[in-house]
Amino acid sequence: MITFGDTHREHCPICASSNVEKLWTIPFSKIAPPVKINGAMTSMAPILDVDSTVYCYSSCGSCQSIFLDPYDGTARAAYKTSRFHATEAAKHDTARLQGYQNQYDNWIKPHLPSIPKIRMLDAGCGAGEYLLCALHDRPTGFAGLMGVELSKHSVETVNSTSPNRVLLSAQQLDLDEPGSLAHLAAFDFIVLSEVFEHLEFPRVALANLARVLATGGKMFFTAQCPGGNLPIRPAEPIYTSEVGLHRLMQELGLTVLISKMEAGRWKTVVQK
Repeated sequence: MITFGDTHREHCPICASSNVEKLWTIPFSKIAPPVKINGAMTSMAPILDVDSTVYCYSSCGSCQSIFLDPYDGTARAAYKTSRFHATEAAKHDTARLQGYQNQYDNWIKPHLPSIPKIRMLDAGCGAGEYLLCALHDRPTGFAGLMGVELSKHSVETVNSTSPNRVLLSAQQLDLDEPGSLAHLAAFDFIVLSEVFEHLEFPRVALANLARVLATGGKMFFTAQCPGGNLPIRPAEPIYTSEVGLHRLMQELGLTVLISKMEAGRWKTVVQK
């Protein structure tokens, strides 16, 4: 039996409490096609094969968040050379692009500030899909559209496909590194979509983003949460509670305007 991960957490990645307890250790196996177990259909089931990898989770007694522990401490360095987003962008998949457009229309666009010439930051921008959606939506409505990404190849993809490098560009920056965004000018609107749960140190990342959010500016982000018909998955190692999110926002001097659970995610809008 092999335990996944090489790095243990001594503190909760959401509220930094040391009140962390082991929650469960379980091997997972993906089953295709789904089978019926105890009267219910499932595609994921625990297995008893001792040669399989087990995933260990811990729980925070202070904010009830759940997280993979230990986790892969080498993943961040490996992602810097990842070609995933660049490869996906090269496919020109219409359905995939439409998915980004739908999310922009439903998640992001309704919360954009009603001011002229918005400066917008997409943190963890992938291949820049949301930035392009914003530019097409408001061709003259932005003073700047910037993406930050850990993957070098993703940043190269954004910059090489940008229709206007002066207006829309990306930089390779590490959200998990304290002070990594300190050189950036303030933004009126920040997006952190489908990224929070993959961060190694989400508290650090949110603090970095809060520092570059303009006074009165808004930030929209998603975060995985336990429940809501979304299973716990090793590929998304951090699941936070509403208590943890609100506590963190308060510590960062951010006011929660909207926080709702939808499809197993917190969709949250905060203001500085």
